[in-house]
Amino acid sequence: MEEYRLTTIDNPFNPFTDWINWLNYDMTHGYNTCGRIARLTDNVSLMTDEERYKDTENAIDFIILNDPTRIYRKVSRNDSFGSEKVVKDIESLEKANIEVSESF
Repeated sequence: MEEYRLTTIDNPFNPFTDWINWLNYDMTHGYNTCGRIARLTDNVSLMTDEERYKDTENAIDFIILNDPTRIYRKVSRNDSFGSEKVVKDIESLEKANIEVSESF
């Protein structure tokens, strides 16, 4: 199963491999990306890893679809950082007609 993270277009750090720097940049710029995801997820201990990953991915998709500033990007562990490569952005989510859980 592919694992995704939410980041901003201006954050140069990899949230998978350079977590401390990524988080510091995110917080000092006032994004609080982790807090946004936490408010939209039900990551309870009874969920399987797969259920948690899917719940987090749904929250990421919801944030991107509802971001009027268009600063958020969905990235995977295999993405290149420091380049323009991203897994999905708002346009690709809209084209794919991603349905977000109504629990949000």
